[in-house]
Amino acid sequence: LEVVRQSYVCPRLVDDMARMQAILVVLALAGVEAFSPSWHGAGRLARARPVARSATSSRVASQGLSMTACFQKAIPREEAVKKFDEAVVDFGVSDMTKTATVPGGGIGLVATKDISEGERILSVPQGLMIGPTIIKARHADLGKAIADAGCSDIEDTVLALGLMREARLGEASPYALYIASLPTTDEDLAGMPTLWSEEEREKLLKDTHALIAIDDCLARIKMHWDVLVGHNVADAITIGTVKPPAIAPSADELFHDFVRAHALVSTRALPFGQELTMIPYLDMANHRKGATNSCGINVMPNDDPKKEEFAAVITTEAPVKAGDEVVIDYCTGSSRASWDMLLQYAFVEGETEEEFKEAGGRPLMFEGIKPDDPIALQKRAALAALGCEDDPSQSDDGVGALTWIECRDGESNESMGPLLRLARLNTETAPELAEKIKKWDCPPKELWEALNEPLNDETEADVARQVIGVCDEALSKLPPLDDKLRGQATDYSDLKACFAARVIIGERHAVESTQKKWSAVLAEFAP
Repeated sequence: LEVVRQSYVCPRLVDDMARMQAILVVLALAGVEAFSPSWHGAGRLARARPVARSATSSRVASQGLSMTACFQKAIPREEAVKKFDEAVVDFGVSDMTKTATVPGGGIGLVATKDISEGERILSVPQGLMIGPTIIKARHADLGKAIADAGCSDIEDTVLALGLMREARLGEASPYALYIASLPTTDEDLAGMPTLWSEEEREKLLKDTHALIAIDDCLARIKMHWDVLVGHNVADAITIGTVKPPAIAPSADELFHDFVRAHALVSTRALPFGQELTMIPYLDMANHRKGATNSCGINVMPNDDPKKEEFAAVITTEAPVKAGDEVVIDYCTGSSRASWDMLLQYAFVEGETEEEFKEAGGRPLMFEGIKPDDPIALQKRAALAALGCEDDPSQSDDGVGALTWIECRDGESNESMGPLLRLARLNTETAPELAEKIKKWDCPPKELWEALNEPLNDETEADVARQVIGVCDEALSKLPPLDDKLRGQATDYSDLKACFAARVIIGERHAVESTQKKWSAVLAEFAP
């Protein structure tokens, strides 16, 4: 349209309407929509291919409202997902899979035929994806509002705002069918704790670390929203769009949509290239711990060197039979605790109590380096050099003053002992080492290796007493592991209570395991 507009200023075309019509025909035949792929429906796609395109923890009350401003669906999600399946084939993404309702996983991907080991199950080209760069290019007014608010580099926020804007466009959005296929209702996103009411969070997750993390996440989202609203982002989302209601939505309605859009980004977006990206269809693959199918990012589609567009693919590492679900491991190469899985992906996997315990984790807050420590500066410099993280919102005393350390069963809390020994390291507990640190003559790695061993019996016993005391306090506040909690953890009729119970079981087990370990240490060093 910009080409056509500019052509009006060219005298040779202004007085020649036939040429103007020719320009419109050429633009239509060239497929202007290829710039932004149209996820409307298979009937209109005509097998087109897109062209290549290189704080503090303040409580925020999320009301759990149904969508009012942005994500109202013109067609039921089930119908949208069915049409999306057809569109996927037309775009050449996959002819080996389809979407289906799977036990315990909502909508997922299943194989439509037997697939051999090493085959590419699906390949989503970059031109079909939604990333911050595309959003800011498509919507200059929104991009300006985001930039004015200083949020251009906050990728999850940009994506969330972009989804809201595209959803408000309704059928006019090239991503209409994809957005209609997303889970946006309260029922669809029942597992996402940022959408639970404050009362629900308090009731189900009281005194858990999960509650702290959720409140921190909501506080961050609210802080960003308040800044964005001050730079007219609400107008940039709604003005010029065709989505009902006709009455402009209130700021509260838009904020709740913003929280919900954040939930979609959190549960579905993946890093692609240099930015966080929504990858349609691939994001319907469910998680299974230890899944062997590999998810590759930034690869050439179909290994065709003539195609310059990169893609995201899923490749089988073992044969898949027709009808089997196609799953991937969201945490390949890492291990997320159940509280983190709930916050990030809106579910806690497992079927048995042992699995809930194994997945459990619980960060505990420890007092570390004291402000009046004569070699505090040297100690903090060493921690900074080693890449140790602290929570600056918790203390003004610098790195290591207050330290979150996550407890996990089966992992000996490798950083716990060294950090707590470092806090006690002085000229009495380790004279030679303390003198080297004082003179800035102890390399950080050498220091860390030394701290992996007890400084002396008395100090190690003191460390053990500190850990046991923190564990005692945490356990005294968590609900007991009783039949009620066990029953909730396997009752899918109430997903919120189910996932919360699994988190509590996991957190309690992680703390109990840590307490047991350090009780044995205390018995050894202070018999």
